[in-house]
Amino acid sequence: MRAVEVNPNILARAARTTVGDLRVGDLAEAIHDALQSQKHEILKHVHRLFSQVKASAEYDNERRRAFDKKLHRRLIELESDVRQLRRKGAP
Repeated sequence: MRAVEVNPNILARAARTTVGDLRVGDLAEAIHDALQSQKHEILKHVHRLFSQVKASAEYDNERRRAFDKKLHRRLIELESDVRQLRRKGAP
């Protein structure tokens, strides 16, 4: 699990006070900052995953187009060979 980044000002203020002096608002602010940091990290991670998926799909499309192009070229060559054989009178 990654370390959570918390605003240093909040930590400094918390260090100067005793537990009895802490308010609910102080704790809520610290928790809010931690959650925002985690949310930001998760969103960055999801963005990287989607970028990877997109790049992979584009690579697959390029490979498929190259295969189709080669297949089409070979089909044209074979059709040409068949026409030549027919012209020569081969059975």
